[in-house]
Amino acid sequence: MSPTPRSKKKAVSNSIGERLEHIHVAWIYTFLAFLSSVLYINTIGHDFVLDDAIVISENSLTKQGVSGLWEIFTHDSFYGFFQEEGKDALVSGGRYRPLTQAMFAIEFELFGLNPVNGHLFNILWYCLCCCTVFHLLSKWLRRFPQATLIAFVAALLFTLHPIHTEVVANIKGRDEILALFLGLWSSEFALRSVHKKRLVNGLIAMVLYVLALMAKENALGFLAVVPLIALLLQQINYGQVLKACGPILFGLGFYLVLRFAVIGWSVPAEPPLELMNNPFVEVVEGSYERMTINKKVPTILYGLGKYLQLVVFPHPLTHDYYPRHIPIKQWNDLSVWVSILFIFGLLLLALGAIKVRPIASFGILYFFATLALVANIFFPVGTNLSERFLFMPSLGATLMLAWLFSKLVRRYSSLSWLVLLCLSGVAAFQTIGRNLAWKDNLTLFTTDAVTSANSAKVNNAAGGAMIEAARTMSDSTSRVIEMQKAMLHLKRAIDVHPNYKNAHLLLGNAHYYLDSLAKAIEFYDKALQIDPQYLEAISNRAIAYRDLGRWYGEKRGDLTNALHYLQRAIAVDPDDYETNRLLGIAYGNSGQASEAIKYFLKALSIKPEDGWTHYNLGLAYLSAGDTINAKDYITKAKALNPEIK
Repeated sequence: MSPTPRSKKKAVSNSIGERLEHIHVAWIYTFLAFLSSVLYINTIGHDFVLDDAIVISENSLTKQGVSGLWEIFTHDSFYGFFQEEGKDALVSGGRYRPLTQAMFAIEFELFGLNPVNGHLFNILWYCLCCCTVFHLLSKWLRRFPQATLIAFVAALLFTLHPIHTEVVANIKGRDEILALFLGLWSSEFALRSVHKKRLVNGLIAMVLYVLALMAKENALGFLAVVPLIALLLQQINYGQVLKACGPILFGLGFYLVLRFAVIGWSVPAEPPLELMNNPFVEVVEGSYERMTINKKVPTILYGLGKYLQLVVFPHPLTHDYYPRHIPIKQWNDLSVWVSILFIFGLLLLALGAIKVRPIASFGILYFFATLALVANIFFPVGTNLSERFLFMPSLGATLMLAWLFSKLVRRYSSLSWLVLLCLSGVAAFQTIGRNLAWKDNLTLFTTDAVTSANSAKVNNAAGGAMIEAARTMSDSTSRVIEMQKAMLHLKRAIDVHPNYKNAHLLLGNAHYYLDSLAKAIEFYDKALQIDPQYLEAISNRAIAYRDLGRWYGEKRGDLTNALHYLQRAIAVDPDDYETNRLLGIAYGNSGQASEAIKYFLKALSIKPEDGWTHYNLGLAYLSAGDTINAKDYITKAKALNPEIK
């Protein structure tokens, strides 16, 4: 009997998956490498962005090149950025991630401080990571039907996933790439140590796991991943599972000993009552208090639901989920219960399907096992959530979707392939487009300030970047407009976080650049009310006092106010040349020659070769009746500066 039209269609469609099973894997590796490169090739010309400053562009150890490697491996990862003993301890718990920073130091030695090579190496490592996903999944799933198909679709979706843009487009994100790449290979060699019973495999697994942890601590999740692979995908008995976990546990022990030796044993302290370092505080009657458990837990659960949404529907994307982009939630919020429904529903599904649908169960359990460490469940991470934290867990989600695709393709083959093709196109388009936001800090902050309009941090960052951009504008009208836009962002940051001292400082700077000096001083004073030891606000206020004193003297001829503000400036910075010079002029013009002489002498001790200050000092001596000193200084002034007649 000839097949019906429907059976013909099914036979043709199924042959696509069958041919994929027999295609030479080299072509799949080539395709994944090509695809991952094309997706991120538009990042090559981008600048250092966001946290790149901490580990690369403003890190003194990285910029020592190879000679800085010893200190990189013997200090906290933030030591080279703070450049001051003890300040690296400001980050609760410490950070020991020397592997990627060592890579950046070597790249600096070879290529200098150039972001191009950083982006190129990120793309290379991402290519290797995507190919590793396919290679290892195809091995671990070998006993299942359509193993190559599932591994390919999972690797394809992983490669295309727009949630990965933060990790790949931001050079610092290499720590996430390496943690996953090395974690996967350490798992493979741990399993080999059981199957092939060779000690060398266990040693390799241990070394790779130590390196994964030295890339980033969230590789701890592989403590759960290895037994999940062994039990669900490999069907290894419990005794062998323990053997497989042995190298990983030894690796963890070695890392902890090394970490303790370098940065000490520091249990994360209770998070501070500061919104930018602890999202679980709120304003109560004008002061910050810790959230009650009935707000903190629902907010965390909502965040977990948000992670699920982003891994399935990654739009809109932003690098900033700081307060209050994620709002405070309570138990009476429907979105919290929707999150709970999906979280526990998926977990129950995974546990209930371990025997009948092990691939799906593994994907779900892998997702939650690798996400739990960064989800504020066991310890605070300083933000509600972050897209980079989804890089490792997203593999579980793409595997789950690939397994689902393998089931659907049997019944709706052509339609399934069409849907996959369309989803791939949309994901590629979004990834390439999202990369554009990572061009530089100004582009990133102003783009994400639209998406994260309620985030104090990104509004503050956008305002600061816009101020710096406005300062370079030659057109005064454009400069004023840009400064005013910056101030809107900064005011929004203060609305969200009234005690945001940096936002007050930047508002002061914006007013200073607009020559609104009294207003600038007002905002510097507000910053100092929040933190009386805020050195940058102290310094900037002194400069504003000095320039306001200059304005009263030069523009208004008001020597009383000029001296008042200049004295306030000199009280903060007695060694500022310009303030001393202006005080000399102001006192000289007010007939107080002895005071003028004092400040001119101080100015010359700071800048001894300035001809005009010599000349003004000579005039002050002349006014005081000291003709000898007057003649000496005026003569020297003319020798130093021929323009003085």
